Amino acid sequence: MYGMRRSRAYEKGVASLAGLAAGSVLLGVLPGCAGSDAGQTIPAANESEGSNSGEGGKDEMPPTSESAPAAPSAALSPGLLCVAEYANNTLAVVDPATGEILQRIAAGQNPATALVADGWVYVGSSGGGEVTAVSIADPSQVTSITVGKQPLGLCYDGAQGILYVGDYFASSIHLVDTQLKSLVKTVKLNASGYHNRTDPPDCCRIDPGTGRRTVALALAPEGDLLYCANYGTFDVARVDLATGEEIEAFDGVVGPRQILVSADGAQLLLAGVGGEGEQQVSDLYVLDRSSGKRVQEVPVGQSVAGVAQASDGLAVWAIARDDGELVAFDADWNETGRLPLGVGIDTLVLASDEKTLLVGNSIGGQVHVIDAATMALMNTIEGLARPQGHRRYRLKGKLMKNLSLLAPIAALVCAAVVCGAVLLWAPVCAGMLELTNGNMVPMRCTYTAKVELLLALILAVVAVVALVTKRPMTVALVLLSLAIVLLTFDTPLSIGVCKSADMACQSTALWLRIAGGISAVATLAGALLNPDRKRVTE
Repeated sequence: MYGMRRSRAYEKGVASLAGLAAGSVLLGVLPGCAGSDAGQTIPAANESEGSNSGEGGKDEMPPTSESAPAAPSAALSPGLLCVAEYANNTLAVVDPATGEILQRIAAGQNPATALVADGWVYVGSSGGGEVTAVSIADPSQVTSITVGKQPLGLCYDGAQGILYVGDYFASSIHLVDTQLKSLVKTVKLNASGYHNRTDPPDCCRIDPGTGRRTVALALAPEGDLLYCANYGTFDVARVDLATGEEIEAFDGVVGPRQILVSADGAQLLLAGVGGEGEQQVSDLYVLDRSSGKRVQEVPVGQSVAGVAQASDGLAVWAIARDDGELVAFDADWNETGRLPLGVGIDTLVLASDEKTLLVGNSIGGQVHVIDAATMALMNTIEGLARPQGHRRYRLKGKLMKNLSLLAPIAALVCAAVVCGAVLLWAPVCAGMLELTNGNMVPMRCTYTAKVELLLALILAVVAVVALVTKRPMTVALVLLSLAIVLLTFDTPLSIGVCKSADMACQSTALWLRIAGGISAVATLAGALLNPDRKRVTE
């Protein structure tokens, strides 16, 4: 039903855009035929726009209390920029020439992606499981469309009038009829992803129950296939739109943010930011669209967060989030320019006239307006709502850059303190206890010491494994740390140290409780605050 072919002319007018860091997407820019995580320019009359959008997510922190001004009934003028303000629950309408924020429109809970199509702005409200549709002709006309759990990737098929919506938490693709403004079909992706990956790095080992976690979409020029970049399995799913079935997946990229069909239709451009340490991605991946084979890796910079290509294929642009640079290439992937814009740039869109690039920075609440031909910065739009969820990303570059090391290091220190306390500076009672029959046996706290030493040894081994393999080992570290603490209490579930408050073993218990408690807290903090954890609550 939805597998009809789309004209090549239409496809050439569509560009894709990916979003932010693994977890929360704030602002992006969707000019003309470009899609993004945040905003899009309003096209001229009768101009239809489509988009592929990147990842976003819910945030554990509450949105700002700022209320969204009511939308006026007047039509939005062509050339204006719409920016999804994640922390504000609004769609900001901006004049890119002056940088003035003209109005804010309520756009559901935690808007993370936006797309302009056929006179409407579609916003993926990631916190409420809905797509919010705002009429360009009358922005007071707002329609909410329920589409699952967490809509992120958006892609429009103008020939069919279908909006494809990638659902991060449901591993599904939802089909929305843009005329009816309603969900008409849901395609469930396979539970497993790409099968031919050999010796995957730690970042790419899939945890049970992770799911595919779709973050970005791209439509084939023929309109018959939908490409889905997945964060849970780091692959590219291919959905046959005629049958509604997934066919064999391609290998993808760690931490995908955007997928784009090249101008000639022969390749897929895949942007990803990677994971921690060695898994950080610094290249733009170019895949053969027929085989999925990686034919080129184009150096861009640390954390490739977005890509855009001219309709004639003669120019390509990409952004390096952690380096804060916009990079330009020619058709042969030779670098032609590099523009520093500041760390944290995470969305990239080529305007429909292909004269202007828009680069969003969700940390600073900015959109940079850049001349595509000269790479000159023309304007910077300030004052867009800063997403609270991105505080974690700010810490990643500073205090928490090595957050993944916090838990195992704390566990190693805990193990050392336990051994030192038991054996050296605060030893448990070493005396013997005389029984009624005259036999001498070690005091109960002696057995506690032996068990504590064994737990400390196991904790140290697990911590070393976590450091070497770069796997969190959160559950094991927390349980071992808590066991060290619990054994110091005199309860039916533990051995206990000693009952009398004036005995020396009370000092031992204090040392063990402090060490084990710090280890458990540090491990939990590392798991909850790690910006690159696969569970999206950001």
